[in-house]
Amino acid sequence: MHHLVRVAPIAYTAAAIALLLVLVATTFTTAHTSAPDPGPVVFQPVTAAAPSAAPRANVVPKTLVEPNLDVSPIARPKVPQAAATLHSALKPKPKPKPAPKPKAKPAHRVVHHATVAKPKPRPKRTVTRTVSRSSGVPSVAYARSYARSRIGSTQFSCLDKLWNRESGWNPHAYNRSSGAYGIPQALPGSKMGSIASDWRDNPVTQVKWGLGYISGRYGTACNAWAHSNATGWY
Repeated sequence: MHHLVRVAPIAYTAAAIALLLVLVATTFTTAHTSAPDPGPVVFQPVTAAAPSAAPRANVVPKTLVEPNLDVSPIARPKVPQAAATLHSALKPKPKPKPAPKPKAKPAHRVVHHATVAKPKPRPKRTVTRTVSRSSGVPSVAYARSYARSRIGSTQFSCLDKLWNRESGWNPHAYNRSSGAYGIPQALPGSKMGSIASDWRDNPVTQVKWGLGYISGRYGTACNAWAHSNATGWY
């Protein structure tokens, strides 16, 4: 019984919808059949229309269009041209460089280039006898050269030290305490008379005697120098 109550409204709704559809279809069919037949379509040729007259322009009075030639044109105020742009105004202008002073031309100088000559070989040392003009006695320099030529440079270095200590190469040196005399400090000085009688003033005579004494007692001047260093005398 409850199921029949629920189905009845649905059935009524469906029937109403179906009736509505039938009415719509009937109306559409009646309108389509009752419309008159328009007949065949005829195309008529299109003819060019005659040009219409151009519209007349409004005439402007001559006084409003043409300029008045008697009136002088308005003078425009002259605007001074900017002296510089912003960039050039900010950029400092370079200072003009002073004109270079003309250089004075140097005086003409003549330079003579000296030629460098090759050194000449030294000549062999020769002993020359130097004699005093006043007395005719050889000099101490000649006596030293004579001694070097007799014993050589090596032995002469020892002899030079020895006689510098004894007398300073003074031919008139005299030791009051011992009585030694001359360059070699002969004791007594008269021993040098065995060489020559001028033993008191001639340094060469004294050197000759002194070299003979050293050679006979010590053999060499360096041995005599070593003995003098050890004992204080020779």
